Amino acid sequence: MVVRDAAAAAAVAPEAGRPPTPPAAPTRTGPLCEVPDEPRRIEPPPSQTVLGQGAEPPPPIAIGASRWTWLNLWAAWCVPCKEEMPLIATWKARLAADGFDVDLVFLSLDDDERQLRQLLDRATPGLPRATAWMPGGTPRTRWMKTLGLRENPALPVQVLVGPSGQHACTIRGALEPGDYDRLLAFLRSPPR
Repeated sequence: MVVRDAAAAAAVAPEAGRPPTPPAAPTRTGPLCEVPDEPRRIEPPPSQTVLGQGAEPPPPIAIGASRWTWLNLWAAWCVPCKEEMPLIATWKARLAADGFDVDLVFLSLDDDERQLRQLLDRATPGLPRATAWMPGGTPRTRWMKTLGLRENPALPVQVLVGPSGQHACTIRGALEPGDYDRLLAFLRSPPR
């Protein structure tokens, strides 16, 4: 994979009538995105929906539907995963305001469905009440391989899939507030 720093891709100017957002102090060292050498078309993950009590099912996963798809790979036991989820939800709204209506998919890699259901049932603010779930096994192993990932990668992992369904970027590790501008710059000027 080629590593690309999206911040260098383009200067991000504030929209008319909108005050500029002061940049957060960057703490991530190195590039934000790992860009595949040869982007592949990504199919929807072999997953099922898991709902917390009273939750509405999310829409089906649509990859390559002329929109960006953001896959957040997480697990109920992963503390950094749960800590970044409110930030991700805020960023989805910010991206829409910045002209990018992104489909956000929370995709659990939990091995224990009971632990996942317990988390979803708690209705903790900022955490999802419903998620796609991809249990371990051969289908998960094969799908993760198309992303250049192991079946059980170090979490969290973000995967950005372009509007044409091509794997555009992998972000390993927890997102930080200072990563938003780099993410926005990447979306505005993805690799060719």
